[in-house]
Formats: sequence, C-alpha cells, structure tokens
Amino acid sequence: ALLSFKHGLADPSNRLSSWSDKSDCCTWPGVHCNNTGKVMEINLDAPAGSPYRELSGEISPSLLELKYLNRLDLSSNYFVLTPIPSFLGSLESLRYLDLSLSGFMGLIPHQLGNLSNLQHLNLGYNYALQIDNLNWISRLSSLEYLDLSGSDLHKQGNWLQVLSALPSLSELHLESCQIDNLGPPKGKANFTHLQVLDLSINNLNHQIPSWLFNLSTTLVQLDLHSNLLQGQIPQIISSLQNIKNLDLQNNQLSGPLPDSLGQLKHLEVLNLSNNTFTCPIPSPFANLSSLRTLNLAHNRLNGTIPKSFEFLKNLQVLNLGANSLTGDMPVTLGTLSNLVMLDLSSNLLEGSIKESNFVKLLKLKELRLSWTNLFLSVNSG
Repeated sequence: ALLSFKHGLADPSNRLSSWSDKSDCCTWPGVHCNNTGKVMEINLDAPAGSPYRELSGEISPSLLELKYLNRLDLSSNYFVLTPIPSFLGSLESLRYLDLSLSGFMGLIPHQLGNLSNLQHLNLGYNYALQIDNLNWISRLSSLEYLDLSGSDLHKQGNWLQVLSALPSLSELHLESCQIDNLGPPKGKANFTHLQVLDLSINNLNHQIPSWLFNLSTTLVQLDLHSNLLQGQIPQIISSLQNIKNLDLQNNQLSGPLPDSLGQLKHLEVLNLSNNTFTCPIPSPFANLSSLRTLNLAHNRLNGTIPKSFEFLKNLQVLNLGANSLTGDMPVTLGTLSNLVMLDLSSNLLEGSIKESNFVKLLKLKELRLSWTNLFLSVNSG
C-alpha cells in the first residue's frame, strides 16, 4: 500500500528513496508502526526551513488498505490544483489529518464527516478551498482542533451554530475566511470547551458584539486582528476571566479603553496597537500582574505613563510608541527587571533619563526613544 502511495507522488528531493520492498516499511522515514507492525502514522510534512522540496502528484487510494492508520500529515507540500480526495473519509481509524499549506483546491469533500474518530483537522491555507455547506462537520463529535483558514465562509451564515455544536472543540482557526458578519447567533451558540478562537483577517467591519464575550467561559486566546472593527471595546470584556492572549490590533477601534480590561488577571499578552483609542492609559492596567507583552503603539493615547506600571513585574515587552503621551519617563519603569524591549518613540515625552534608571534592566535588548524630547544623562565616570 505504501509503495503504491509512493508511486503516485513526485518526489524531487528523493525523500522517499529508502521506501523499498528490500526493507521493513516500519523503518521508513515518515512511517510509524505499532508493536505488531501495523502502520499507524504517515508524517510527510515539509517543515519551514527544511532542505526538502515538496511532494506533489496524486494521493493513491491504496491508503485505504492501512486499516490502523490514525495519523496522516501531508502539510506544506505541493498538491496544487488537486482536490482533496474524497476517499480519505473512509480511513475509519483516522484521528489526525493535516493537509494544510499544500495547494489543494475545490470543494472540501463531505465524506470527511464520516471520520467519527477524528480529533484534529487542519485544512488551513490551501488554494481556494470551497465550502458549500458545513453540515458534514457536525458529525465530527470527537473533533478538538479545527483549522479552515483561507477557506471562503462568507456564504455560511450558520457557521457559528454548526461549529459550536461540536462537543469537544477546544481550538478553532478561521483566519482569512471572508467572514463579514458577527450578528447575534440564530439559536444556541455556546462552546463548552473552546480555548482558542482565531477570527483574524476577516471583513467584520462593525462593532464588537457583546455576546461574543459570553461565547465560551473557557477561552484563553481570542484573535480578532485586522478586521476593520469599529467603536469601543465593550466593558463586558471583563467576562473573559480565563483569557491569556487578546489581540485586537489593526482595527478601527476608538474611544476610551475600558477600565474592565484591568480585571483580566490572567492576561499575558494584550495587543491593541494600530487603532484610534483616544484617552489616557487606564490606571487599572496596573492590575494585570501576569502581563508579559503590552502593545498600545500607534494610537492616540494621551496623558502620562502611569507610575503604577511598576507592578507589572512580569512585563517583557512594553510598546507605547506613536502616541501623544506627555510628561517624563517614570523612574518606576526602571524596576521592571524582566523587560526585554521598551518603545516610547514618537511621543511628546520630555526630560532627562538618568543612567541609574536602567541599572535593574539587565535583560533589556531594545530601547527606542526616537522622536521624543527625552535625553539620556550619562555619568561622566
């Protein structure tokens, strides 16, 4: 079966040259067997930076002979202009299927909905994959990870209801899916176990709906960057009590930043850059004691840098560049001993920064003060 599969592939780097009937197939690169010699996994992804050139050609139905196959990874190859084979839906033992970044095109076969044991499905970033309806996905009751990034979902008005019905789903990636509406869900839409939701680079072009923050009580990562989102961040964002990574950069969000952001005590990464927020930095931000990255660059923030930032002891990246902040650089920033990058450039800051302010910043690798009126005062000794 594996030799027939190999025969259908173009292999410009001879990655499969050792696949021969002269040796045990369980010793072939990319093949993994169980203790009884049954083929369990085929891992032929081409990782970034790898010396291999991509596999291409035709995927042989001979794979159906591998009754125990539970993992198939053909990601980052070159099956350009090739449809995803519908027979893959008959690999009954499959738990892991990754066909991402491989140039597949055409309609995603509904037969994939027959893979009742499937836990991981990644079809992200292929070439113009199409979805005529999502009902087949609703049969994947064991699915924990789903990536349809790059597929066209703008005609699938029920995507939210269909995907929220998957009882085990914990990670959902729908980046660049041409989704243009986050209207109120039609019927029940509540993700029981969802931890990661990526809706970045879509065409939402409206305010952030408040109901989105009640979609899952288990969410730890929410990515809505590059969506033309408008208006203010709702105060109800504080309901995301388990969130660790929140990315709202590259939108058209405006108004004041809500104080309720300071209630997200587990937040580690907050990126609100490239919006039009016009306000001082809220003092409750000092409560974000778990924060490692704070990026507020390229907004219209005014007022002074809060001295209370000294409580952000875990902060590694602080980017406040390209705003309208005034005053001096607080001495308290010099106590952030984990700081690796500090950007205060392109602000209205002024005054002297003493060399002693940096004594505790032993990890600092990058300091940006250009286009400010700050100047370093260096001891002559």
